[in-house]
Amino acid sequence: MLTKSFKLGRLFGIDIRIDYSWFIILILITSTLALNKFALQFPQLPFVFHWILGLFTAVLFFGSVLTHELAHGLYAKYKGVSVTNITLFIFGGAAQIANEPKQPEDEFVMSLLGPATSIGLAFVMAVIWKLSETLALSIPASIAFYLAAINLLLAFFNLIPGFPLDGGRILRSIIWGISRNLRLATQIASISGRIFAFFFIILGVTVIFNAGAFLEGVWLIIIGWFLLNAATRSYQQHKLHELVQHYSLNDIITTAFYKVPPSMTINQLLQGPIIATGQQVFPIYDGQSLVGIADIEQIKHIPKPQWEFTALASLMRPLEQSIKANLQDPILTVLQLFSQTKVNQVPVVDDGNLVGLASKQRVINLIQTRTNLKF
Repeated sequence: MLTKSFKLGRLFGIDIRIDYSWFIILILITSTLALNKFALQFPQLPFVFHWILGLFTAVLFFGSVLTHELAHGLYAKYKGVSVTNITLFIFGGAAQIANEPKQPEDEFVMSLLGPATSIGLAFVMAVIWKLSETLALSIPASIAFYLAAINLLLAFFNLIPGFPLDGGRILRSIIWGISRNLRLATQIASISGRIFAFFFIILGVTVIFNAGAFLEGVWLIIIGWFLLNAATRSYQQHKLHELVQHYSLNDIITTAFYKVPPSMTINQLLQGPIIATGQQVFPIYDGQSLVGIADIEQIKHIPKPQWEFTALASLMRPLEQSIKANLQDPILTVLQLFSQTKVNQVPVVDDGNLVGLASKQRVINLIQTRTNLKF
């Protein structure tokens, strides 16, 4: 199944994921540090050592980004907010939170903890830098200086008062606390985010044409474009959350689904009545026992001449290894799952038992009905 990211591991009950775009920035940071920093500072070292130092420092930097996001995620969990995952990507990292904080005070503290953590890391790195200089440890001093500077920059960038940056969420929490209107607060913070986005874009164009700094200008434009898309997408996500927040997966799952035997071939499956129902996930039962899950995406990878002879037993995965949702998951979390994995239907489990199938179309139908009826 196509995904835009993969799971790296799990920390404190939160999935840590890597978006494939992350490798682009990892290569850029590593090469920049190797060629423009360590090669100039330590010309006496072998060329390959410059790249090892660059990669090591880049990984430590993303460790700092992960720590920043964990500060958000752990506080969110402490306050009862569901955290789907933390994903590292080309522009840093993001904690995927399934539902909004319950109080503006919760969002204020949660948003402030990220930049505060980055400032704390910058302070620690600055201490290590000074100690390393005192002890004439030039390589650790150079690495610590870079990490101190980049953590400080990360903190101040995130404090820009534009949604969905931390500063924008702080702004939203303040407006929310004063107005007691989350939608209004989100709208104002999103507008602020778009204003700063256009500022970066205009600044980037100015830097290119007036200062002749092409690369720096392009990066400013990319940052502005990212902020513009993030502000728009985050506001749309908030509106989606408002539409589905009073519903659960119990309201949209299909509990009457076809169960197929492991001996059924792909041809038999496709020639039967199942496909006409729109079912795309096929629970495989041996008698009364669920033995695995197969789906449309797996079938698509089997050459058509083999469909007549390929039994579903050869395709199936155990339920615990399949992409699935928990019955207690918010609908918005499942919608994010559809987006991340490109599947349109997932099995839903409760206490490890299959209880139904959730489909992207039924979520869309719910959203469209609520939107059209405006209730």
